[in-house]
Amino acid sequence: MQSLRLPGTPATQLRLAGFDALRATASLLVVMLHAAHAYIPHQMPGLVWPAHDKHPSAVVDGLFWWIEGCIMPLFLWMSGFFAAGLYRRLGSRDFLRHRVNRI
Repeated sequence: MQSLRLPGTPATQLRLAGFDALRATASLLVVMLHAAHAYIPHQMPGLVWPAHDKHPSAVVDGLFWWIEGCIMPLFLWMSGFFAAGLYRRLGSRDFLRHRVNRI
């Protein structure tokens, strides 16, 4: 995968353009997930949603549950990928300090 340096960033801060695109796409999928919830016939157990359409859509229902099943594993996978690189770059002590500061 080719790295891309954004204008105004130091040469040491390389960006992975593919991952940036994947993160943006995943974020849009999360917006779609929330927007679709009012139109699904099979409600998510335990989730209180204030609006429900009188005519739910099977297509939107399928899209909703597909996104729901894929989006969290995708974000967790990306998080692990970047955490592994950060761990290799910083070492265990500084990695832990970085994670604590982020929380």
